[in-house]
Amino acid sequence: MNPKIDVESDKWVHLNHLFEMLDDDITHWRADSKTLIFYWNGDDGNHPFPCKMTTAFLSDMARGWLSASDYGPHGNGDGSFVRGFRFSTINLAEYMTCTIEPAWIYYSK
Repeated sequence: MNPKIDVESDKWVHLNHLFEMLDDDITHWRADSKTLIFYWNGDDGNHPFPCKMTTAFLSDMARGWLSASDYGPHGNGDGSFVRGFRFSTINLAEYMTCTIEPAWIYYSK
């Protein structure tokens, strides 16, 4: 059973650490315009990995997907916004391990 994780960050090194916390082997993936989803088992529409993936590979894949993602406009605030991500293991459907979404990270003054 995976721990309950819901993290927003703009630090890419955090992706590696988050993947290391997961108990399940990630064997499949799927992406749409808003979410990258990793699975521990196959299902219709999921793409299998050809072999066991390392946490470094999964982190690099997520970073590449995020780099090409549409973040949309950021919010308003008296500070700065940077592109980051949301990594979550909460409220997942069957066979899901984690989800990754683009997120604006706000740093206030």
